[in-house]
This record gives sequence, structure tokens and C-alpha cells, in this order.
Amino acid sequence: MSDDLKPCPFCGWDAPYVRTTGLETEVYCQSCTAVGPLVHSVGPDEDVDEVAIELWNRRALEARIKHLERERDEVWNAAVEAAAAAVRQALVDAAHSHRGQEGKLTSAFFKAEDYASNAILALRKGADHD
Repeated sequence: MSDDLKPCPFCGWDAPYVRTTGLETEVYCQSCTAVGPLVHSVGPDEDVDEVAIELWNRRALEARIKHLERERDEVWNAAVEAAAAAVRQALVDAAHSHRGQEGKLTSAFFKAEDYASNAILALRKGADHD
């Protein structure tokens, strides 16, 4: 029966088991002592073990999704920061290569930096709404 169980969503242990105490059944992780929702037997035809496994597996799936979403957000934020740093460095390099034209270049530099900042903010907002 434990072949049907997903690993523990908290510690990743791959051998949780179904345990029954009196009329209550739950999935238990011996590694970290996590416990799935309690299932109460209400009739002889009900397979409480299957219900407990279904509830445990649903929790495992939801925890995995949240973990993957956090990883995605971290990668996205790192990519946005790297892009911002690259744009800023390109602007600084352009400013240094056009010395002597400071008046025109300073205005263009600040405009470009403003556009880059707005683009980065739009990217972040887009990531928050996915």
C-alpha cells in the first residue's frame, strides 16, 4: 500500500505509511513525524486507507508546487537583476566611450536608465501576475 504514497512533503522521505488507531486512520512519516489529515471510519464499505492516501498525496503535490514556484521566482528575480546590471553596465560603458559629449550623453544616459528601470519593473509585475 505504501507504493501508492507520495514522499513526505516536509522532509522528502519516501516511505511514509498508513497507520490506524481505533477508528482514526492517517498517513505518518517516521522520519520527521509529519502526519496527514485524520480520516474517521463512518461505515464498513468505506476504504479509509484509500481516503488517507488520497489526502496525503494531495498535500504532497501542493507542497511540491509551492516549492517549485519559489524556485521559479528565485531564478526569475536573479535573471531580472542580472539583466538590470548588464543594462546599467552597458550605459556606463557607453558614457565612458563618449567623453567630451557629456551634455547630450548625460541626457540620453538618464533617459535610457529610466527606460531600463521601467522595463525591469514591468518584468517584475508580469512575474507577479503569472
